[in-house]
Amino acid sequence: MIINYDILKEWSSFLSLIPFDCMVIDECHYIANFKSQRTKETVTLSKSIDRFVALSGTPFKNRPVEFFMVLNIINPTMFPTFMDYGIRYCDGQKNKYGWDFTGSSNMDELHEKLKDIMIRRVKGDVLKELPPKMRNVVPIQISNQKEYSQASNDFRTWLLKVTKSRARLDKALKAEALVKIEHLKQLVLKGKKKQIIQWVRDFLSVEDKLVLFGIHKSALDFLEKEFSDICVKVDGSVKDYEREKAVSDFQNNKDIKLFLGNIKAAGVGLTLTTASSTAFIELPWTPADLEQAEDRVHRIGQAKHVNSYYLIDESTIEGDLRDLIWDKKDIKDAILDGLDILPRLNRQEF
Repeated sequence: MIINYDILKEWSSFLSLIPFDCMVIDECHYIANFKSQRTKETVTLSKSIDRFVALSGTPFKNRPVEFFMVLNIINPTMFPTFMDYGIRYCDGQKNKYGWDFTGSSNMDELHEKLKDIMIRRVKGDVLKELPPKMRNVVPIQISNQKEYSQASNDFRTWLLKVTKSRARLDKALKAEALVKIEHLKQLVLKGKKKQIIQWVRDFLSVEDKLVLFGIHKSALDFLEKEFSDICVKVDGSVKDYEREKAVSDFQNNKDIKLFLGNIKAAGVGLTLTTASSTAFIELPWTPADLEQAEDRVHRIGQAKHVNSYYLIDESTIEGDLRDLIWDKKDIKDAILDGLDILPRLNRQEF
């Protein structure tokens, strides 16, 4: 029986009557949040089934805390309680506001435990014919530096004030901080537009095709307007049939040079191998989103070396976000693949 997460609750009573031998869940990172309905229903159903298999290319996107639910279902003896797991592997710390499990600790030990319950295959193991993939930073200097600096200074002043007072709830502070950070990101995008357009023109003058990713609607709209005669776009507003047509046109029409994609809407499930380069004009919060988007061109059928270009101003919030992404990627690589966390200067440039 095949069923998706969204309707699991409506079918739970019926499914509980069937003596299943095995339960397989795809994209298991979708049950990371133990408070979500899909997680609760998955856990309840799994308790009556002896064998459980979880599939994912990215078992957790940010921190080890997101991995507990899957591990607990697979082997409740090895990972019996969230509190034990959180203290041991999430650097659990108790403060005046409660417990904080957003960190990571004892990653080598967790990696060793995973060897008993996880089969891990990276792309290089199973698709040896794929060419290498390289990341490159394209330095961009924003044109509205004065406006950005004023907003950045206001943010730092606000942050210093609230971290001293701690008068409001953490959740409210985080929400407000995210709003302020988003404002800074929008200002950076505003200051990069002319440089981005020129870079895309220069790139397409020597290369055949390009897949370009952004996050905000405005990030893609100005490029669609500028390159309307040679581009297609896929974002959250595009219907399925329009999405398929956009992919087909990009893959098969030599006159369509530029594919514009929202990282969430177009970063998974698409094959865009007529291009061998991706470009990012905005950064998401997780390395998984970046890697998934890069792999739209780095998949079966790709014969050329793949390049991913990051058009960022490292002196702005984008530099901080890049470092945050690297830190998350280091944690993921250490836990899943047992890789050492290297000093920043020794890592592949990005």
